[in-house]
Amino acid sequence: MSAEDGSALEALGIRITESDLGGEGLGTAPEPSTAEPGAGHELRRTVLELDLRGLPFEVRRLSLERENLGDGEVLTINDGRRFAGPFATVPSPVGAVTVGLEPAGAAGGRQRLELEGPVERLSVGGEHLVLHRLCLEGGD
Repeated sequence: MSAEDGSALEALGIRITESDLGGEGLGTAPEPSTAEPGAGHELRRTVLELDLRGLPFEVRRLSLERENLGDGEVLTINDGRRFAGPFATVPSPVGAVTVGLEPAGAAGGRQRLELEGPVERLSVGGEHLVLHRLCLEGGD
């Protein structure tokens, strides 16, 4: 999922935007083997912001999978406090939303994030951010 998917999501009532938090505190990573010795590139954190208020139903449960490819994780639920750090450190509940997280798999593996409660907006980000299988469910 990326901001490029925005037109299809907007047709469903989901607004998606992408932002870059920069690389503050993330240091540098080595370039591929073709780079000069000692060269590196700045690590960047990408954040996808999902606005679900345009859907024809209230989202009461949201789940998504993310690939475990880097650090610099960021999570905000319903415009509340921004949590920075491993998703495992996010407290539950956050307001009226219960946060569940499957243990991370091996490097490059997928991890499932589940939110239960009224979700209107969600920001999720990190280094090398890859999201899969966004699932939204309405209330009764």
